[in-house]
Amino acid sequence: MHGGPRWLVGANAKASLLASAQRRWFGGGQFYDAHGARLEAARRVSRRVTTFGQASYHHRSYRTETHLDGPVADVMLGGAWIVRPPVRADGALGWGKERTDQERWRHERKWLRLGVSVALPLGFTVGGSGEIRWTDYEGNWHPHTQGEPREDRTRSLRLSVYNRAFAWRGFSLRPSLVHEVRETNAQLYDYRRTGGELSLVRVF
Repeated sequence: MHGGPRWLVGANAKASLLASAQRRWFGGGQFYDAHGARLEAARRVSRRVTTFGQASYHHRSYRTETHLDGPVADVMLGGAWIVRPPVRADGALGWGKERTDQERWRHERKWLRLGVSVALPLGFTVGGSGEIRWTDYEGNWHPHTQGEPREDRTRSLRLSVYNRAFAWRGFSLRPSLVHEVRETNAQLYDYRRTGGELSLVRVF
């Protein structure tokens, strides 16, 4: 949930400052709540190229995993390119930091994402993206690591589809298939999994 003022910075640029409230469910139950703010900006460079940025700060409160409570900051810079009218490519770089109550879970992360979406007949839009994320932890992870800080590398692939003709108040339901692999030097914390997600996307 987001709300706040928006400004036109220039003929081809805009920015907004939004109050933000989040709730995440996991395994059928409430996982955490988060409250904070988000700053967004976008600039149209040409008819086909748009750049954008986002910075956010939230405080998370977990229902049961209270050792993970604490502030979360994220910064993202990216751009989008209309390759031709039905095809849109995008990419982004990001940085984030979490200061959890328990020291061993405090970390910084960097990530890179590339994606493409295609508008098809009958109102369908299909998309695919790939992301790689590097995460460096601060705390002591003995005995899961051999006297060295924990370092993760996570790769994910995502495929999604939605129909622009089926929208409610400007939003359409978008199901996604996600495959994710984590490699880490912390024993027992690597994984490979495939799952599904449901999200709402704004239809323009």
